[in-house]
Amino acid sequence: MVTYFVSADAVALGLSEKEKNSSELLVRQCLKEHGMVPWEHMESEIFLSAGESLLIARPKSPRTCRLNMKTPRLRRM
Repeated sequence: MVTYFVSADAVALGLSEKEKNSSELLVRQCLKEHGMVPWEHMESEIFLSAGESLLIARPKSPRTCRLNMKTPRLRRM
């Protein structure tokens, strides 16, 4: 794993083929190593180029609308 960028808003990592399956664990570990609190929920994308993988992860945003009018909003901040 190669760490390219770490902040409270995003993490960018270079991953090997074996590390892609444990990406969520690696992001949490990376945040802890840099003195930040790991995100409770996250979303991430993996981009492939020339045999290398770039993982970009960020905290998952709260829902902005209700699924239907009878259901309360989830993950509201």
